Order: sequence, then structure tokens, then C-alpha cells
Amino acid sequence: MSLFHRSFPSELFHVKSVMAEALGIIKMHFLQMPEEDEYDLRLILSELLLNAVIHGNRGDRKKTVSVTLDIKGDVVYCVISDEGDGFDHCALLAGFAEAANCEAVHGRGVRIACALTDTLQFNVVGNTILFRKRVSCDA
Repeated sequence: MSLFHRSFPSELFHVKSVMAEALGIIKMHFLQMPEEDEYDLRLILSELLLNAVIHGNRGDRKKTVSVTLDIKGDVVYCVISDEGDGFDHCALLAGFAEAANCEAVHGRGVRIACALTDTLQFNVVGNTILFRKRVSCDA
């Protein structure tokens, strides 16, 4: 069973409250979480939830975004899914290695999540993402 699970319609105004609720759960678990880890988690969640609403479901409020969160030891596990068609995440990730794509706006949220997480994985289709982030304190 997950520590936190929410599904919400693909409307931008839901992102802030779901993100705040998820961060609240994380902060309750890690009472002495460093500010840097809190900032990173806030940014990761924001970028990936916005991507799911805007790019994944294309703002179609009939489609939902789901967030599942779990904490094991000092590691936060989070799965974010949308009902969109997905995307070619392999091509996007391969493009990150090219110097010419360093300043590209496309893929910015995924690039940020890659930089701030310990592990970032997609399902085959590209409409579900799992990240793992170690928090720098004892639970």
C-alpha cells in the first residue's frame, strides 16, 4: 500500500494543491529534511506534474493525472501517470547528451528531474514516470 495516492483532472490549478499535499507527507516523514532536498522535491514534482497535465493529457480535463508516493528508509519513490499517448523518452534522453540541445526548452522538466533525482524511469509508452530521490537525513 502506498503512503500517498491522488488522481486529479488535467487542470493546472490542481497541481499546486496535490504537490503541497505530497510534500506535506514527505515533510512529516523527514522531520529534519534539509532545505535543499525540499526544494529539489518541490521542483521535481512541479515539473513532472505540469508535464503530465500540459504535454501528457494536453489539458484535457476529462483525463486524469495520478500520483503515487512511497517512502522506504531515506528514499522517496514517486510514480506519476497521465492518460496521454506518451512520447519518445529514449530520443529525448539521448538528446540531452548532445551539446547543441543543452539550452533547448523542449524537455526542460525531464532534464531538471534527471539532474535532481537518483533514478528516473519511464514506462515503454512514456506516459508514466517513476523517480527515486534519496533524502539527506535520517527518517
